[in-house]
Amino acid sequence: MALGLTKDLVQAAAAVEARGAEYEEGKTMVDVNGHRVRIEEYIVRPAEDQFKFMVLNERSNRFDYFYYQAKFNKALPENLSVALRYLNGKTGTAPDYFIKSFESGRSNTQDAIQELGAGGHLVNTVLTADRTVYDPDANTFRTVKTGESLWNTLFDNYSYKINGTEKYGWEPAGAANITAYDYVVTGFKTRILGGGAACALAGCATAGPVTCTATACETAARPSSITQPAGNSKLHERVTITYAGNGTSETYDYYVVADDGRLATSADFYGLTSGETYKNTLLQYNYEHTIQASEFGGRSIDLVVEPKIMVKSGLIP
Repeated sequence: MALGLTKDLVQAAAAVEARGAEYEEGKTMVDVNGHRVRIEEYIVRPAEDQFKFMVLNERSNRFDYFYYQAKFNKALPENLSVALRYLNGKTGTAPDYFIKSFESGRSNTQDAIQELGAGGHLVNTVLTADRTVYDPDANTFRTVKTGESLWNTLFDNYSYKINGTEKYGWEPAGAANITAYDYVVTGFKTRILGGGAACALAGCATAGPVTCTATACETAARPSSITQPAGNSKLHERVTITYAGNGTSETYDYYVVADDGRLATSADFYGLTSGETYKNTLLQYNYEHTIQASEFGGRSIDLVVEPKIMVKSGLIP
């Protein structure tokens, strides 16, 4: 599925791919702004070592869509959940399956955001702080303690584009197979669109694209903030990113919303340690993600995803 297609072309392309769908879900609900939205979701296998997740959103006055396609290190098993269950990390022995490369796209048929990742490889990282993870084998959440190791997939190369222009990306600082998303010898260096005066003070270039080899450079060239506009108890988080060199910005709003448009609260998920209880609670809600960017000219991308298909397929184990 390409980006920037009209509604009719997207629906036609999705209909062709959906014929081979391994998982399919759909429903109508009310989004966070009170608008009725029809959701259609599909998971297909474009090749023996790939899976693709597609989401279509139709409202009375707009159409938005999303896709995520991943290529794994080997052919996927008949039961897709076996390959997906450890994508968020695994303790002990290394997982059998991991993602080598991926592509994702979001569009409102006029504007588009594309992400590309390549050079995926497994890294066994020793944690410097406690981390809560879901253990699919025990079907519960548990804490991986400081000093313990966790297997994760890191990507050597990444690119984030808005309407075809790269605004952020990274590549290895040295050799391939980076060991951390950090400015270290075995980590990465980032590419950022534009620098500006603040960036010059931090020792990086004032004209873009800027190559950053230190955190101070990235902070100056691409400052960001995270807020909770609806208050601490509501599950609504806003991330704002500004590009100092050209003054453009992006705002990302993340919501957890019920079918009637009501925002979920932290109390709805408080104290859930059992994986089964968590998933049953999650299935009462939906993820909504809206994106605004200077390049959109006042438009936005607004996507709602029903989690049921992710639970059934193992994307949420």
